[in-house]
Amino acid sequence: MINDSLGHVVGDQMLKAVAKRLQDAVRSDRKHTRDEVARFGGDEFAVLLIDLAEANEAVLVAERILERLRARFQLEGREVFASASIGIAMEDPKYESPTEILRDADTAMYRAKSSGRAQYRLFDTAMRADAMERLQLQSDLPKALTEKQFQLYYQPKVRLETGKLFGFEALLRWDHPDCGFIPPLRFIPVAEETGLIIPIGAWVLEETCRQLRAWQEHFPMEPPLQISINVSVKQLFHPGFVDSVREALGQAGILPRSLQLELTESVLLSENEAAADILNELKGLGVELSVDDFGTGYSSLNRLDRYPFDNIKIDQSFVVRMGQDERSAKVIRSIVALAQNLKMDVIAEGVETTGQAEELLRLGCPSGQGYLFAKPLPVEQAEALLPGRSHLAVGAAGVTHRQVWGA
Repeated sequence: MINDSLGHVVGDQMLKAVAKRLQDAVRSDRKHTRDEVARFGGDEFAVLLIDLAEANEAVLVAERILERLRARFQLEGREVFASASIGIAMEDPKYESPTEILRDADTAMYRAKSSGRAQYRLFDTAMRADAMERLQLQSDLPKALTEKQFQLYYQPKVRLETGKLFGFEALLRWDHPDCGFIPPLRFIPVAEETGLIIPIGAWVLEETCRQLRAWQEHFPMEPPLQISINVSVKQLFHPGFVDSVREALGQAGILPRSLQLELTESVLLSENEAAADILNELKGLGVELSVDDFGTGYSSLNRLDRYPFDNIKIDQSFVVRMGQDERSAKVIRSIVALAQNLKMDVIAEGVETTGQAEELLRLGCPSGQGYLFAKPLPVEQAEALLPGRSHLAVGAAGVTHRQVWGA
């Protein structure tokens, strides 16, 4: 991203700055030996820790590396954030060559990545089996698209005060012919790494627009029913993405504002002029833009007004901790106030209990989605929740129960 936005010279400066922090983080008080830091290529580095007294020393170094990388980088007058995913493989007699220990460290690193980044993981043998499964998924993914193994499930979004359904989030599911349903957390990272997220994302976009048109025709609402889809950063920066959105809207014949694109707040971290240009182009089409999982990254709140977002989505981790952690309630209140000041809508995900819904209302959050209302549903079951087929009822103090009739 830095290479694309600021140029390769600045990218090289970033690599040197990261290398310096890695060198500062390893053990420097060695009398006869020293820890080694090397760059493998691209954005991958390796650290060789020599003569460890105990395994915990490796963990301490990994934690120190993560801590050093949390501080922002200053590059050409710009602030840039970075994080590392770290895999640790310990010396073992089973290793017959350096390649094998590097392989296992790499496997552990990818486990750290899939766990949310900015983390470390120690290798265990179960990870190797997992790596083999990932390889199989990588092999099966292209066939999944051509053989129509993917399905879209829909989770309703409701107004907490009235219980009125106003939209859905479309969520991708893979019904593998041999393995059954494979969780998105298993195959989406593989699709990202292989670039298959581009054709898969294009299918999701077209299918969502098609389904939205059918529902809007049979179940008219005011304002019209809205569906959101998740868009990865790779999709956003892929050439022609804006054109593909324009074509999908035109082919389906739907109002652009009925489609909402959800992007993780990593877009806010990029300080990327290209990102701003693309988002403004999408906004020019009339679609709505949403920041997904807001509050989980390192973005500064004051960056939000640089991009044309319409909606903030509060991460479910804050909702879960509301009753146990006063700080989470304060964060939600701050996000709601920020959204109001920027004239943006706000929705909380992961609402599972009546108490959470009532607390969110008290904090000023107007909308929510989660298992309290419905889990992600196949198209027929989701359709049963549309006006004229169902009703999500609320009590005086907030959402209390759901009633469904005529379904």
